[in-house]
Amino acid sequence: MKQYKSIIPKPFSPLVNPRVRKVIEESGRSSGKSTTNETVAIGLMMESRKNNVWYCRAEKGDVRISVFNSFIATLSAMGVEQDRKS
Repeated sequence: MKQYKSIIPKPFSPLVNPRVRKVIEESGRSSGKSTTNETVAIGLMMESRKNNVWYCRAEKGDVRISVFNSFIATLSAMGVEQDRKS
């Protein structure tokens, strides 16, 4: 499999620390939560065929199409969109 590298901003480094089991992120618009979490999830998926990742998040108690579209945009930005199946 291809190796995909991404830069994880320091405030989000617990996401990639295997000893950390729970991460509470600071809320707020444009804080980087969505893109960083998507990047980590995609990186894990691409790391191994055994890494089945279910990425889901709600916005104001409702799952919205904008969350899916954001994930697809991150796939594209990472250059792995062609490697996915819908």
